[in-house]
Amino acid sequence: MSNWKLIDTGGTTRDLETFYNFKVRFAPGTGMAPLENLSTEFGLIDGGVMTHIRTPTRQFQLLGVITGSSVTALHTDRKNLINAVKPDRTACPLAPVVIQYVGSTCTLQASTHFDGGLEFGTSFSRGDELDVGLKFIQTDPYWETTVTASVTLTTSSAIADADYIIQRNASGMWQS
Repeated sequence: MSNWKLIDTGGTTRDLETFYNFKVRFAPGTGMAPLENLSTEFGLIDGGVMTHIRTPTRQFQLLGVITGSSVTALHTDRKNLINAVKPDRTACPLAPVVIQYVGSTCTLQASTHFDGGLEFGTSFSRGDELDVGLKFIQTDPYWETTVTASVTLTTSSAIADADYIIQRNASGMWQS
C-alpha cells in the first residue's frame, strides 16, 4: 500500500498503487506552498516597502511508474487512471480531483485539477512498466487535514472597573 490515494467521484478512496498499479517515486511541488513577496516601490527615493505576502496557485507532479503483469494489463491500468482524473468523469467538468497523502502524522488531502501526464509521451522502460508524470494544479495551495477538532472560544468577559482604559496582560487576559 502506498502513501498516495485518490478519492473518486463516488467518494471511494482508492490507493494509487493497489488499485491503479501506479507507484509514486517522487512528488515535486507537494511540500510547502510557494510564496510571493509583494512590495511597493518608493516614487522618488531608492527602495520600497514590503506590503504583502501571498500564496499563488501551485502545480505539483506525482512521478512514478505504472506496472502491469502484461502490456494489456498495463494499458487497462492506464485507462482506469485516465477515467479517474479526466475532466469529463462527472457532469461538472470543473469538479476537482481529490488527492490524499497518508505519510505524515495525519492524512492530508488537496482538491486539484488534472493538468496532464497521461498523453503517452513517456516511454516504456520495460514491456510491463510505463513512466508517468501526473501533473495537477492546486488552486487552493494548502493541504488540508481530514480530521477536525473543536475548541470552545470565549467571546466576551466582564471587567469590573475599566475606567475607559483596558490592557491585555502577558497571559492574554484583559484587565483595567
